[in-house]
Amino acid sequence: MKVSSKLFYFVKYVLPRPIKFVNFFLIEGSMKLRLAKPLGYPHTLMIEPTNYCNLKCPLCPTGAGRLGRPVQTVDFEEYKKIIDEMGKYIVHLRLFGWGEPLLHKDLFKMVSYAKRKGMFVNFHTNAFFLTKENTKAMVDSGLDDLNISLDGASQETYSKYRKQGNFQTTIDNI
Repeated sequence: MKVSSKLFYFVKYVLPRPIKFVNFFLIEGSMKLRLAKPLGYPHTLMIEPTNYCNLKCPLCPTGAGRLGRPVQTVDFEEYKKIIDEMGKYIVHLRLFGWGEPLLHKDLFKMVSYAKRKGMFVNFHTNAFFLTKENTKAMVDSGLDDLNISLDGASQETYSKYRKQGNFQTTIDNI
């Protein structure tokens, strides 16, 4: 992250919220001092909305069928409990893991809910479901950052890593 991006992030998401501000420095200080027991709560949280995907990527545990846990999604009410409990400390929420976030029916509700708690929110996607409707919902939800995994510059190279994907569909969606 560039210095200007880090400064913007800090000024917008940390500085105006006293609890997040104090917690941020407690955690950063704990890391710098290499404390075994941190002095605060995590300021970054990663929640995996779903652990399933539409692609069969050979390098991904989900796509290759090696994840080793049941296919599931996070229930929105359970998600709200987590956000309500940790929201006063969390600065950055990452809504991704080993699945395709856009397959979760409540993804944009999840983003909106976290945004109301003053969090920076992002997720990663393979862009296969990046439709006009989803793009509008994404913007309306207040999503801060979107990362797209493309992994190729042609159908030939893309299909080596993104099994069952379509390069042109992905490009058109982007």
